[in-house]
Amino acid sequence: MKCFECGDRMVGTARWGPHGGDRSVGTDPWGPLRGDSSGEPPHSPLGSEGLQHGPRLVSEQEEHHRFLPPKDRHRALPVRRDVQIAGGYYTLTKGLDVSSQLIYHCKKNFYPYPALSRLCQFGNKWKPLPSSFFPQRCREVECPDPDVLEYGTVNPAQEKYFANNKTTYECYSGYTQRGSESRVCQSNGKWSGQTPICSRGTEDHCADPGIPAGAIRSGNIFNIGDEVEYMCSSNLFLVGSKKRVCQQNGHWTGIEPTCFYKHTYDTSMEVSEAFGSSLKESLTALKSTGGFNTGGIPGPTVEQIKDLVYKNYRGIPDIEKRYDHLDIYIFGIGASIYDSDLQPLTTGTGGRHYFRLKDLFNLDKAFDKIINQDKVGETCLGSLISQKFVLTAAHCFKFGVLAEDISLELNSTDRDVKRVILHPKYDINSRQSLGVKEFYDYDVALLELAEDVKLDIYVRPICIPCTQATSDALKLVGVSTCLQQEEQLLNSQYEKMSFLSKGTSLFVKNVEAKRGEARPECIAQALHSPVITAKDPEIAVTKNFLCTGGVSPTVDHIACNGDSGGAVFKNVNRRTIQLALVSWGSQNLCKSGLVDSNATSRDFHINLFRVVPFLEEHLINDDQDDFEPMIFLQSAPADSD
Repeated sequence: MKCFECGDRMVGTARWGPHGGDRSVGTDPWGPLRGDSSGEPPHSPLGSEGLQHGPRLVSEQEEHHRFLPPKDRHRALPVRRDVQIAGGYYTLTKGLDVSSQLIYHCKKNFYPYPALSRLCQFGNKWKPLPSSFFPQRCREVECPDPDVLEYGTVNPAQEKYFANNKTTYECYSGYTQRGSESRVCQSNGKWSGQTPICSRGTEDHCADPGIPAGAIRSGNIFNIGDEVEYMCSSNLFLVGSKKRVCQQNGHWTGIEPTCFYKHTYDTSMEVSEAFGSSLKESLTALKSTGGFNTGGIPGPTVEQIKDLVYKNYRGIPDIEKRYDHLDIYIFGIGASIYDSDLQPLTTGTGGRHYFRLKDLFNLDKAFDKIINQDKVGETCLGSLISQKFVLTAAHCFKFGVLAEDISLELNSTDRDVKRVILHPKYDINSRQSLGVKEFYDYDVALLELAEDVKLDIYVRPICIPCTQATSDALKLVGVSTCLQQEEQLLNSQYEKMSFLSKGTSLFVKNVEAKRGEARPECIAQALHSPVITAKDPEIAVTKNFLCTGGVSPTVDHIACNGDSGGAVFKNVNRRTIQLALVSWGSQNLCKSGLVDSNATSRDFHINLFRVVPFLEEHLINDDQDDFEPMIFLQSAPADSD
């Protein structure tokens, strides 16, 4: 009998304990497992005999333990000495039978190395074969090298960057910084925030598209028709657009590329935010590893779908135009994902269509978040305005929603919500009799957090109007007023602003608020909204809104599903000041990503200068001990009617 080979009928447990190896887990490697908060090594259901380090034969009475459901499978671990993993454990998909996959597991911030998994093949051999020269162990999660920034510096300078390492970015004198000023290497092998970019301030037609961590870019001229191409450094592969072209509208084709390691995965939150809006429409999504898939070989299925779309849109002569009606999303799942086979199968525009998830549990979690929107409301953004409060849009929450039903993520950490406070004048149905089916005036809400947010150089609240903090940021000397702030921040007929959008990462959208003589033409386009039958746009768009969008004098970005509640802001004196929050739009032109406005699409944002009394009422409450009151200026204006 061949012992210690796949195909044999054996059971036992993996070893754990201290060991050597660079950046690998050492003593006490067991963190809490899913469904097990004890922090202890997993226990065998076979009794004390099962906790031996060597293998033993399985009796008929114990045979059923090898086929536990996935949530319990970590409790019965077949063993062979050279496939054991130091600092982790493994599970088997089909016991030790041929075609069974051995999947390694490590605690948070670590990943299996050198193999993520092995396959039991005919001849009782594992693929890849275990090696005594590279013993299997849990290695610390590494993020791609961020030191690819042109015309700037990255601190600290390190040979490698591991989970929880923080970096800061600074541009050389004469260059303008865009993107994140600081980033954190996350446990899934991705950097938080946006790609830092130091712009040259030249007359290029398109803005510098930047270089993502771990990548190399060719192409440094950014005029109409110019191309940039990306490739990833060794041991990394590219997800996103390999080639991008500068368009006449000033934007780049495709989506920003990212470099992934084999141990890099998308989180369930990232997937739900990027993919969730598509569930409201007709779509096709395939989940597969490419090699060990859950729905058959994906390639032929994709061709069948394309053929069906081809037949259904015979009236469109250009076949590529027919495919504009099709979005195919691919979910690579598991430890052995065949990325090079799966990525080309995606179809569609407007954001990422390819995702990598660690396991089906994370995919289920992503869909749970999407489905939970029906109970709570839509997925939205918000802004941290103090250690205790997040500012967002009221329409993000269904009537009667409870604080405990809200899932809030801040800086990749889930936070509990203590209280939801909607503006008392917000009433979406109040003007239906006037031809406005959905009325978004006073679309403002505050979320009081259960616990204070710990502030540091990476997590800071944004400045809001009519506070002393904003006067300090604007360098207003002496006793300042709300009117002074408004005159300094909103002083142009075409006021340049930005707001954030979140797909699989945060990115900035740039717009111009049309004010003064430019405002009437801007708000008139609200009448193109399918929820408005009124003839007068001011019935739907009150003075509480700022209006953006359109193609003149510049082409604005438009807000997409999931952007609601996010901060509309300006950067002044190296400080970020929120002027408004994203509320609603006249047309739904996108699912996610950077999408340009057309001639008639408009977005409307609640002007925070108009709702200061509501903010004052709840943020300077001295009759409580839960949070430190915010300092507002005494001359704050009253809410507009």
